[in-house]
Amino acid sequence: MVINTPKGQAARYWYKRLLDVIDQYPDDPETPSAILEAVVFLGAPADIYDRSLTQRLLRQAIEHPYVKPSEKVIMLDRLVKNDTLSPNRPNVRQTLDDIEALAEAIDNLPDDIRHRYDYMRYTIPLRKARLISLDESKRDPAEQLSPRMLGQPASAYYRQYLDLYNDLPPAVRERLGLPSEPYIFPQLARALVAEGKGEEAAALYRELRKHPANNMPVWGTILLEAQALDPDHGEVYLATLERYAQQYKDDPKVYRRLAHELGFWSGIHGDAEQCIYWLQPLLDSIEDGTRSASRNGRLGLLQSLAQAYGSSRVREYDKAIEYYQTIISDYPDALWIPVALNELARIYELLGDSDAAAVYRQQLLERYPESNQARELRKKQGVGSNPQNHQQRKEP
Repeated sequence: MVINTPKGQAARYWYKRLLDVIDQYPDDPETPSAILEAVVFLGAPADIYDRSLTQRLLRQAIEHPYVKPSEKVIMLDRLVKNDTLSPNRPNVRQTLDDIEALAEAIDNLPDDIRHRYDYMRYTIPLRKARLISLDESKRDPAEQLSPRMLGQPASAYYRQYLDLYNDLPPAVRERLGLPSEPYIFPQLARALVAEGKGEEAAALYRELRKHPANNMPVWGTILLEAQALDPDHGEVYLATLERYAQQYKDDPKVYRRLAHELGFWSGIHGDAEQCIYWLQPLLDSIEDGTRSASRNGRLGLLQSLAQAYGSSRVREYDKAIEYYQTIISDYPDALWIPVALNELARIYELLGDSDAAAVYRQQLLERYPESNQARELRKKQGVGSNPQNHQQRKEP
């Protein structure tokens, strides 16, 4: 770590010396520079960095009568970052005020040096948008600030930034390294979804898909578009994906990804027939060697299809048994094995083969005694949830 190196030890020493000097000479003309030095350049070692102390020192320097305009900009920038990156929720209203102060400080810079801070100036709306998005992500709505206190929703600030971005010459955008539209569009879309504007977010993903500089895969933007329209992955989500699956049926990569998503969520919603319709061709293409798949990809297909075939709606138990047994033999270390053993016991019991069902139950209890399935089985047998009770019952 940095603090264990000679350079880190020296930083720690000078950091503490600077704090002593700042406390002794709070009104000295050099105090703002000393604070900036302490916070920005010597605050890296983890054992000496104190977030609350940093905030206090920065605010002290910003209000100092001898602070230089450029130093004030740097310190306000650091103040905003220090609060926004806090492991705890930042004080959103205070940080918004600090961002406004940063914008004003940049505008007050002399003309000959203002251009050095163009990146900060143009990204002011982005900082506000991300801060408000962070506030909107709070689980408890009671903790969120009211729209009146926030000024504008996050999406308005994202659009404000995009307007600034599009007004700049391409050469300036490139020189400053400003975040481009393909980078901002997903953030704006997430903000729109959070604000209950799913249709606008979906339209934005469609626009992103056509953007020449977009690096996101086609299927990725389609999934995000469908999720914007239906965050609960319900009927609208599935209908949107199905429409695009038909549109991209000649594009194997896009089609397979959409078919996998359609099959998975159809199974989640209990539509076993649709789950089989979308996923069985994908598994067949892996089994016959037409295409390759990752270990987990094949396992996921086997799991979904086994459940679908073994459901009360389909009841193709031979197929379900085949896939459950394949999972056990091909993936002996998979976390899903207890589920497969439990389902095999259930299916064989339905088929009237009590002996086979008992074999799988016994395997479940002996190999995975701590699994949820084993606990439920012991409760049904009247043994209790403790695995030792099962062992005692087996003893003569």
